[in-house]
Amino acid sequence: NIVEGGFNNFDVVENLKSSGFVQLPLTQGYDLNKECRWCSSLDLRNKTADDIFKEFSYTTRQDVRSAQKYCVNVRKLNVNELDILDSMEQETSKRHNFHAFDLNYYKELYEFYGDDHVETWLSYLDLDQYSSKIQKEYDKTLKDIEKTKTFLESNPGNVKKEKRLKTDEEYYNSLKKKLNQISGLRNEYGEIVPLACCLFLKYSNQIIYLVGSSNYEQRVFRGPYAIHWHMIQEAIEEGYEQYNFYGISGLFKPEEEGYGVFDFKRGFNAVVHEYIGNFILPCKPFIFKIYNNLKHIY
Repeated sequence: NIVEGGFNNFDVVENLKSSGFVQLPLTQGYDLNKECRWCSSLDLRNKTADDIFKEFSYTTRQDVRSAQKYCVNVRKLNVNELDILDSMEQETSKRHNFHAFDLNYYKELYEFYGDDHVETWLSYLDLDQYSSKIQKEYDKTLKDIEKTKTFLESNPGNVKKEKRLKTDEEYYNSLKKKLNQISGLRNEYGEIVPLACCLFLKYSNQIIYLVGSSNYEQRVFRGPYAIHWHMIQEAIEEGYEQYNFYGISGLFKPEEEGYGVFDFKRGFNAVVHEYIGNFILPCKPFIFKIYNNLKHIY
């Protein structure tokens, strides 16, 4: 069914079939041996970064803002740092039970496309920067609490100030927890906490999000959102027309495989596209027919 404003390429399928190509069965789910059947992408044409941001879902906008609030940084990796992507991708593949590409695959992408067309970005938490921000808020909130308490000693029963005191004390306690958390993060990671790592292809009129991984234990810092928002803005600045989030499973119910990936990309206002499928051309149709018949028998 064609959605409003959509289009179809059924004529291309018929042309291929009439030319002797065989269309492989249309399936859903993931299969790394074939071109993905389903993908989702964001149309950037004639839009500013503000326009794009406003079209994100409310939750995605909040996640982007949370990454900014947590002082999450992003930086581009060079080809000699691809082991960071490989390590994080291996962990992600174990968590989600899929086969990950290896380090050589990433290096071959750089060799084939060149540095101008392949970019790998890391989002990370600089604990010195983050700690300084939290400490300033902690100190300020403590002063506000003391000031409010002093006021209430002279003006007991002031409802507005009592509410303010309660709010400040709750925020103070949350900041205290964060400072303790920072201490634990330093012990585990040192000064830099890796959050997410993504590889992109810049090709023709689009930027393609090809590989993505994340530090699941530190997902609260919204590392993937920081990378995608950075890359979407870069795509607009460099004049790309499409931000291609690439493959999804084609399964759209919450309990089905890959729904979480689809929902994540949908939050950025990405639109689903169904490709025409995978085709093969039998060079010897008669032998190919015999081969297929034997496959069905055995």
